[in-house]
Amino acid sequence: MKNNKPIIYFHIGQPKTGTSAIQSFLNFNRQVLASKYDTLYPNFDENNLSSGTHHNHFSLFTKPGVRSKNYTSNLIKQFERCIDYSQKNGIEKIIISNEGFFWHWWPAVIKKIVDHLNVDYKIICYLRRQDYWIESAWKQWGHKITNLESIHDYLKTMDLDWHKALKPWSFELGHENIIIRAYEKGQIESDIIKDFIGLIGIKQEADLKDAPINNLNSNTGFNRDVIELLRICNGLVTNEHDHSLLDFMDQMLSDKFKNHPLKKTNGFLSPEIRTSIIQKYSESNSAIAREYLNRDDGKLFFEPLPHNNQNWIPHDKQTIEMVLPIIMEIMVKQQKMIKELQKKISK
Repeated sequence: MKNNKPIIYFHIGQPKTGTSAIQSFLNFNRQVLASKYDTLYPNFDENNLSSGTHHNHFSLFTKPGVRSKNYTSNLIKQFERCIDYSQKNGIEKIIISNEGFFWHWWPAVIKKIVDHLNVDYKIICYLRRQDYWIESAWKQWGHKITNLESIHDYLKTMDLDWHKALKPWSFELGHENIIIRAYEKGQIESDIIKDFIGLIGIKQEADLKDAPINNLNSNTGFNRDVIELLRICNGLVTNEHDHSLLDFMDQMLSDKFKNHPLKKTNGFLSPEIRTSIIQKYSESNSAIAREYLNRDDGKLFFEPLPHNNQNWIPHDKQTIEMVLPIIMEIMVKQQKMIKELQKKISK
């Protein structure tokens, strides 16, 4: 540790790589991490930084004027407070978590902070293969954009060059300080939390508990029929970050309509389209593997290319047969909820 100051780990995402689950775990175990593992996941809303509940550090970096000189000075004061607290309490590691991978201005802000503090630091970033990323992003954000009719329209608006997106981080903070992990089942063993805390030198012991499962720590992935229904109804949400309908569907629908983030199911993209996306960004991905992971073979993702003859069913238009099971399950669930409420009222 530099000058006996704790090292700061900045977890920057990327989005769609289990970030919410990691943040919920850190938030749920905040006090234990500080008291038993000398690791602080600071809650800047409390005087005692290792107490209380605060899911992530998004609000810390998104207030008006965050890129101004005055705000950066205030931000540095918050981190000085964090360093002072850590030194007084024997804290060796600080974790800051926010999905800022795509914020081209954020590396410069972090650079000012760490230079002023004179601390060691690492940037932790998980990367997801582009075809899976765009599918997951469509299910969470893209289908809500009113002028888009399909994931193919969404794909045309996106630049999925991860190597290019990493350049501001490397330029400002040094490529040697960036830890890259591939968000892929074979490389993280299906356990993103275990993989993450392993990066900061913590073995998951019995006193570190899984956070209760809820919408905050698990972005539910729905099947194609549900997402297409939500796309048709996207006039009912205010913008692509309004998750009210997604939350409603998560509450009302059973698991048969939902997908695990790393589970490969019959997706929105054909094998041919997937292959074209992977090939388009193959040089970018190979550069990341060589430069950040020291892989001479240039392999960032290990999963093989999809087979063009695999059993994939197109999903061109919504039919009544697709919609009715969704609507009926919601109606049945609501009827049960009404009956339960009536019983409580009648008591």
